[in-house]
Amino acid sequence: MKVMILGSIDKNYADEYERVCTKIATVLANRKYTLVICSLFEDSVDYYVFKEFIKYSEDVQLHYFDTPEVNVQIEKVVKNNILKFSYLSNSNLDIKYSYLFCQINAMIVADVIVVIGGKIEGSASLLLLIAESNNKLVIPIISLGGAGKQYYDRNMYRIKDLLKDKFECIGSNDVEKIINSFLDNANKYSLKKNGVKHVFISYARDNPGWADQIELILRRRGISLFRDESDFKAGSNIPIKIQEEIFKADTFIAVWCKEYACSPWCMDEIEMALDRIDSINLWIICVDKTRIVPKRARDLLNYPVHNREELEGILLKLLSK
Repeated sequence: MKVMILGSIDKNYADEYERVCTKIATVLANRKYTLVICSLFEDSVDYYVFKEFIKYSEDVQLHYFDTPEVNVQIEKVVKNNILKFSYLSNSNLDIKYSYLFCQINAMIVADVIVVIGGKIEGSASLLLLIAESNNKLVIPIISLGGAGKQYYDRNMYRIKDLLKDKFECIGSNDVEKIINSFLDNANKYSLKKNGVKHVFISYARDNPGWADQIELILRRRGISLFRDESDFKAGSNIPIKIQEEIFKADTFIAVWCKEYACSPWCMDEIEMALDRIDSINLWIICVDKTRIVPKRARDLLNYPVHNREELEGILLKLLSK
């Protein structure tokens, strides 16, 4: 497994940063993972992790931009046979963009990103957004704040789903336990499993409470969704926007209840989803004992729920199936 280091040193807390980096390096070396870094200058977290990691392993990838200054530093620091990838030797790009280019290339090859601090207004925040969009496992060391803490705040519920009973450790200073807790679950990790990228929530406007809860659960996990909150006039057809969203969705959730079964517009929505049954996930969440009406839907699995805890459990199971 390839693990990329991302972040920056706050000189006011240099000793703590070095302690954290040393612990991370030890864990990765013990697991025989590949270390992926982009800088060997002494003001970078990459340098401090590398300095400890190289004592135990030469399994390192260095992604760097090819300039005389950088090459001198590499010659000064690297005494071992590590793998080097150089970029932009003839480029006129500003140095910060050259460094960002190297980081993006490193991120592409990495399986996991460990973020240590990082400036919120800097490239670390942008890179973490790119990591999210590419479904990379990110391990934030939140005790050091910065872009890592910002990432955690944005993805707390996803992280909680992943770590389960080990979730509480993430706020501690036990760096080894934090890193191992994430890495032990790395093979289970996916923010958008089962091909779920965009969800259409179909529900009765007279009973919106369950749809509200589904929306909250999915949005907390960064899943794009659509639900229409307008009331249709009697005798009107489904708006074109609704039809477009159903065809755009890869997952259709029907919140089945007596109000749903009595709504001609809900019936139209689920029939449109049934027409796409070979190319869409169709999840029927039953919130009361009303029988399933559409003939084609009766043979599909349905999921009875009685409270929010059951609903969340069912949705998380379906997302990870």
